[in-house]
Amino acid sequence: MNTLLFLSLLVQAAAEEGTSPTRRLAQDPALASLLAPYEFGDREFSWRLRPIGSRGGQVHSFELTFSSAIASDPEENRTVWAKYWRPAGRGPFPALVLLHWLGGTFEALELIGYRFAEQGVCALMVSLPHYGKRRAKDPAKRETMISRSVEKTLANFRQGVLDVRRSGDWLASRAEIDPARVGVMGISLGAVVGALAAGVDTNFARTILVIGGGDLASILFHESEATQEVREELKKLGYTPDRVRREWKGIDPVTFAGRIPTETAILFNAENDEIIPRAATERLHAALGSPRIEWFKGGHYAVITQLGTILRKSVEFLQRPVPIRVRVLLAEDQESVSFSLKSGLVAFKPGTDDELYRTDGPIEAKSMNGRVRLGEREFDCPILLVPRETGTLRFGKFDYHGSLLLVPASKGRVHAINVVDLERYVMGVLGPEIGKNAPAEAQKAQAVAARTYAVVTRMERRSGVFDLYADVRDQVYRGVPKDDVYVRAVEATPGELLFYRGAPVKTYFHSTCGGRTESVFEWRKETEIEPLVGGPCGFCDGAKWAAWSARLSPEEIAAALRENLGGRAVENIAIKSSTKSGRAREVAIAVAGGEVLLPAPHFRAALGYDKFRSTFFTVRRDGSAFVFSGRGWGHGVGLCQEGAIGMASAGKNHREILARYYPGSTLERR
Repeated sequence: MNTLLFLSLLVQAAAEEGTSPTRRLAQDPALASLLAPYEFGDREFSWRLRPIGSRGGQVHSFELTFSSAIASDPEENRTVWAKYWRPAGRGPFPALVLLHWLGGTFEALELIGYRFAEQGVCALMVSLPHYGKRRAKDPAKRETMISRSVEKTLANFRQGVLDVRRSGDWLASRAEIDPARVGVMGISLGAVVGALAAGVDTNFARTILVIGGGDLASILFHESEATQEVREELKKLGYTPDRVRREWKGIDPVTFAGRIPTETAILFNAENDEIIPRAATERLHAALGSPRIEWFKGGHYAVITQLGTILRKSVEFLQRPVPIRVRVLLAEDQESVSFSLKSGLVAFKPGTDDELYRTDGPIEAKSMNGRVRLGEREFDCPILLVPRETGTLRFGKFDYHGSLLLVPASKGRVHAINVVDLERYVMGVLGPEIGKNAPAEAQKAQAVAARTYAVVTRMERRSGVFDLYADVRDQVYRGVPKDDVYVRAVEATPGELLFYRGAPVKTYFHSTCGGRTESVFEWRKETEIEPLVGGPCGFCDGAKWAAWSARLSPEEIAAALRENLGGRAVENIAIKSSTKSGRAREVAIAVAGGEVLLPAPHFRAALGYDKFRSTFFTVRRDGSAFVFSGRGWGHGVGLCQEGAIGMASAGKNHREILARYYPGSTLERR
């Protein structure tokens, strides 16, 4: 047997075959129809891994193949081909799916994959549909991802995303890889597909986009030679940029970018890109929540001179933990705000490293008419004020960790926003929300609920100026905790979040449910999911607000509801309809000439939350007054805080508490 044949047989004998599970997509009711085409019909897929070499024992190279989730023509395109590089050692390592550019040349990307492995990052370079070995042998059948056929382009992008998803699922199943650190990196076309895949599949922990963008219409209708053929064909078919935005919404990265946590993305873009217009990059950047972006000089193809720098910064980005920060609105639309720092500060232009001012000693400052005075100097808003070292800042009555962001509001007014680490934020919520006398397990349950609520709300408001109100519109937040009990509760549940079908739950909570929690649909008309459907409590019966009553005259009620009743006298009040939990849904008010129906939450708000603790009430006439007998305090959705205290006092742990008030959810550490 000759040497080449022996080596060939040896390599074949070492080939590995297996199956990997497909991970579910995090659900989003607002995008349900657009996400549906990216779901897998199978729960696992088969693959084959063949060794193709090792260099110096430091990096091992392989060829991976698996069937595409879509059996499209030509036949060559039905198999996904990929090259895999892994460092020597057991790991677990971070990993990346690497996606190529429109031209489909792989030499430079193969070098990048190898260099990643040298730096301790596993890399899987995937051929997108109709590229490399997936290209039709028959020249007449050859095409690219962006086809002259609209239908084929839409199908190609869907197939590409499903292939990228399977690639990520394969990496996550490997023993040498940390499944919580699997990301995606794309260049040019690969950046567009990578951004789309990461937005669709939030299992990707990092997103690195190089000379890419979003808003496909602005890319395709930009006067570039690279897209000229497709652009002309689209014009012949009567397509305009607006029509592309409407009909291609399901394959545009901008559509799904809001699902990618801002701190997990980084962009590298050319200042004078002749193929991806700056507007397309900035549109995607904004949709991602304005993550870190680095601009390099030159045009699209100048990226080849930047690959070394991009590689180094990408490795750093992959290997360091990414803290989650939230923007909490402390003061809204104020003419002036005052603050002080004991340890001095550094002032920056937000979103940059441009230092505007620095002082080492204590400083008191004030913002007036949209300008901030620091020492003898004044600066226009927006401005970011960062305490020196580990100092805190004083704003109003409370001290705060993190930094203070002052941004323009209206007519010279400002918003004051505390930018703070998520875990420190949760510590500042526990005191005003559940109090230090709650048992430790109730504190932990509240910490998980507050953390998960903040994460979801942050995703919902990422395109806005701030993420969270500091009051009851979201969660009451009072900055640096006054007691170590809150610190211990947060540190005992690091990163713990509640999920349902792959997506974090909007973990609403309230003081006292009065015996049974409410459906989120009844309260806010949000989609009813199992964790927020409502159910029996049984642990808050002895709480202070388990029962309450209010006695009001017809005149008091008429005055509170003047806008609704038009000044007419109240003749009678009755519960018109009730929810499944027994709470009032509609209140009927009899007046001269008819009846006025009001939603119970509106009725409660108008009469005053201090009188009506909940919509869980009955009403009866008693002489000249109406007597309301109620149960519970708050909207009744999600965690009952007094019930959590009762469960903890009965020996239940925080997992059991969360399981009761958010049934069907799973507790995961992220």
